[in-house]
Amino acid sequence: MRTLGQFSIAKGFYQFDGFPEEAKKNELCSRFAVILHTFYPEKENMFFNDMLYFNIFPNLFDFISYDTIEIKTDESTFSNFEELQKELSLKDEEDREPPPFIYAYKNKKLICIGVTEYWVNCGGKQPYSDSYTISIYTKNDLSSQLQRECFKLCKESGIEIKEIIDSPNHYYKEKESLLKKYCPLEKRC
Repeated sequence: MRTLGQFSIAKGFYQFDGFPEEAKKNELCSRFAVILHTFYPEKENMFFNDMLYFNIFPNLFDFISYDTIEIKTDESTFSNFEELQKELSLKDEEDREPPPFIYAYKNKKLICIGVTEYWVNCGGKQPYSDSYTISIYTKNDLSSQLQRECFKLCKESGIEIKEIIDSPNHYYKEKESLLKKYCPLEKRC
């Protein structure tokens, strides 16, 4: 079977310096990242594999169990992944990129943020170098469950996981005072 592509998983804050203010503000302090590799031997340039993206992310966000979603690009906001996929299909392959932000809500409360880190064509630290890395921030650590969802998708779709990086640091710990302020222990699982 021909593979749809490869991706890697980073559970936690491995080799990671940033943390979105909106995630801090909403106490979404657990990180699970999907690293979409952009090197494909048959492609001339770095490549966003939108087919791979749309096999992974709608399923991961469905697992998170939101009731409303906002998928924001530079030009538009979409209320589902199908609308985004349709919009991207109208663009030339080399002009396609994942959306910068995905906001998932349950009962009008923000429960998850997806943030794209654009490491493509700029190097960066391993394992993120030359990738589109989509970090999913949640209040509780869902990394084991999201990893299982990825395994299930791989089995069903011909997708390969290249690497799994399990940081001992699943919650944001830049400074203990920030962690206590934004993600108090009693609010974490």
